[in-house]
Amino acid sequence: MHENSDVVRQFVNRIDELGIEYAIGGSFASSTWGNPRQTNDLDVVIHLEAKNVRKLIDAFKVDFMLSENEIEKSVTSREPYRSFQLLHFEKIFKIDVFLLNDIPFDQSGFSRRTKREYEGGFPAFYFSAEDTILRKLLWRAITPSDRQWNDVVQILEVQKDLIDKHYLRHWAKTLGIEMEVEEALVQAAKIDEQEN
Repeated sequence: MHENSDVVRQFVNRIDELGIEYAIGGSFASSTWGNPRQTNDLDVVIHLEAKNVRKLIDAFKVDFMLSENEIEKSVTSREPYRSFQLLHFEKIFKIDVFLLNDIPFDQSGFSRRTKREYEGGFPAFYFSAEDTILRKLLWRAITPSDRQWNDVVQILEVQKDLIDKHYLRHWAKTLGIEMEVEEALVQAAKIDEQEN
């Protein structure tokens, strides 16, 4: 169980109570689809409408450090990647909250989010295995990281034939990361062969 699973549960319960749609990504998503590993923050995308901003602030300001100005600006901004942070007072655990945008890939991923049982014993919405792979490879292109690559290969290795390769390759071509996806597929297959 992740040491901050109680904070994640708290976030999920509150966001559900507010009726705000969300999808967990990043290391929590890759741990759900691949092999679990510890991480110091939670990445989540939410569909936040202006009418729910005040409700969100009031719901989280009791237990989390937040900037009301930052949250309000994120909703009115025209930037494609708008975000704000929540920092749990007691646990010093950070939640990076990204607002859903109109970019086709992001809309597709959000529409495919799926409910999974989190390791702490509660259900939550996650980006699919395929969308988690694609998002990690896109992030790796911006900030090169062996950790991101290992997460991708582990998801492919664990999920094996459950991966929708047609969807994966379609978006890889659209996003310009075809070579990376093919390389990851080959590496995961080699690992699987070695283990069997």
